[in-house]
Amino acid sequence: MVYAALFLLVGLFPALALANGEFARPESIRVGLLFPLLKRSFVKDFGGATRLLYALTAIRDINNKTDGRYDDLLPHTRIEFSFRDSKRDAGEATLQAMNLVQKDGVQFVIGPASSSPAMAVHSILKTFHVPQMGYSSTSKALSEDSVYPYFARTAPTDTVLAKGIVRFLSKELGWNYVSILHGDDSYAKSGAEDVADEARAQNMSLIVKEEFVSGSKDLDAHMARVKNGGCRVVVLFSQHHDSETVLSIATKFGMTGTDGYTWIFVRQNPVPVDKRTTALMKGSFSFLTSNGKGTPLFDETFRRVSSFGDVTCSNETDDLGKYIWHQSESDPGTKSTLSNQDRCTGINPASLTLNSLDMYASFAYDAVLAVASTAHKMIEGTNFVSLNQESDGNDTTCTFRVLPKSYVSEVNAIWKAPGKSVALGGISGDVFLDSIGDRSADGLGVIAYNFADGEDWQEIGRIQSDGSLRNSSNVARSDWEFASLGDTKLHVPLTNDDIFDKPAENKNRLETHVLLIGEAAASISIFTAICYALWTIRHRNALVIKCSQPIFLCLIALGCITSSSASKYNVFMRSILARISQLFLLYKRSSFTDNVCFSFQYSF
Repeated sequence: MVYAALFLLVGLFPALALANGEFARPESIRVGLLFPLLKRSFVKDFGGATRLLYALTAIRDINNKTDGRYDDLLPHTRIEFSFRDSKRDAGEATLQAMNLVQKDGVQFVIGPASSSPAMAVHSILKTFHVPQMGYSSTSKALSEDSVYPYFARTAPTDTVLAKGIVRFLSKELGWNYVSILHGDDSYAKSGAEDVADEARAQNMSLIVKEEFVSGSKDLDAHMARVKNGGCRVVVLFSQHHDSETVLSIATKFGMTGTDGYTWIFVRQNPVPVDKRTTALMKGSFSFLTSNGKGTPLFDETFRRVSSFGDVTCSNETDDLGKYIWHQSESDPGTKSTLSNQDRCTGINPASLTLNSLDMYASFAYDAVLAVASTAHKMIEGTNFVSLNQESDGNDTTCTFRVLPKSYVSEVNAIWKAPGKSVALGGISGDVFLDSIGDRSADGLGVIAYNFADGEDWQEIGRIQSDGSLRNSSNVARSDWEFASLGDTKLHVPLTNDDIFDKPAENKNRLETHVLLIGEAAASISIFTAICYALWTIRHRNALVIKCSQPIFLCLIALGCITSSSASKYNVFMRSILARISQLFLLYKRSSFTDNVCFSFQYSF
């Protein structure tokens, strides 16, 4: 009888343990890494490669349970990763995000790097209930929880940096006027708006706020308007690749440091220092968010990373066997010819220095820590949600991998808990997320750099919350260099400059005869499209028309009519197109839903 009871207990133990969740822990979680290694032109992205190297180091540190670093973090679960190159492009990042979710089966996504691609990627991820952790997407637009509900980040927003910059200019230097030149991408626009808002709050006069098209080389008109404003302090908020173009145009317009201008750079040392740029950069300031540099944990991690072997064209793969550090144009996940160095995407860690290290590398490391900490709380706690796949339909040819809503809700409950959540000691400092998933500014500061003539960028100290500077370097204030602006208002209107007396050229104006030719061509196109649609409807029962789907053919004709009626003189045609569109969309509505596989109940 005793043996029977013992046998029964032994037999029931696995079931009881499973019910209590002891054996329910997954052996691994899969994380998707979206980092830029190559730009669209197949040019290496050094910053992206450095951030990826740090993220991979974090994964190794967490998975290694014998090195004494994070042995208690995910003690029973291994982090697997799948890598995709986002190429600093919103379209490419969106495509690769879909691959991570549908092909690679990831449960978290880290990245991509820039704000605009991160926004585009989240439209995909939120549809499939996949949480996203940012490491260098800093636009405050991503803080809008209703639009980006499953997004959090370890890098602070641009608001933190904007406050530090403006308060330094106002309180420490006593300057009253400022102009802003910025790109039209989400990162630059949002950051420039943060600077403008803080300038108003500090009672600084905003003389000019000028926006240019990111990537454009024709910036003369924009630079002319900035110069005509008369303010010689200009804040440049742009992507790194736009900075050299802006400064080249500034040289052309006589707006360099030797001309009496002070340029304010955000999160970048914009161009290599050489004889040509010394005069250009003279007296400039650059501001970076503190990233842990100088702390024991940061320095120890840097020493380990810089001692790694050369990964310039390494054969290292992710956990699904895709190559990381070299790509081919036809298939980024396949091995390229090792002799073709243009396709090698890695770097040599031995070449890294503390001064040249990408400022977001530590935030990428901490993004992995934040994801691991979240997974740890879910797995080791009592509320772990199974990651079984959900389907959006019964047709197996049209199913898509959608994680359970309860899973992403549990992640959100950790990331965006009231107060401070996801508390961990990262290499960028203590990481706390607030109720909207943003990195708390506690413990973070803004570091100021000055460019002295004939020297290089030199750290001059850390900006305090009141705008004063705590000198954390050996550079005395007397050694700072910036333009002598004379007037304390820093507002010196220009005179006798013919370039500003010329009327602005309307580059969108077309001659009358060109407009008439366009109207005639548009009318012919509209007439042809209407005839095509009528012919299709008349022969809709013909086999070739049936195979080609009459409704689809008529929609093509409608598209031709719509595009051809874009002229401002086709007012009547545009007014009736809305009515025609409604008729087409209502006509045999069921035919569309029967033939369109990708029909979600979710919204992008």
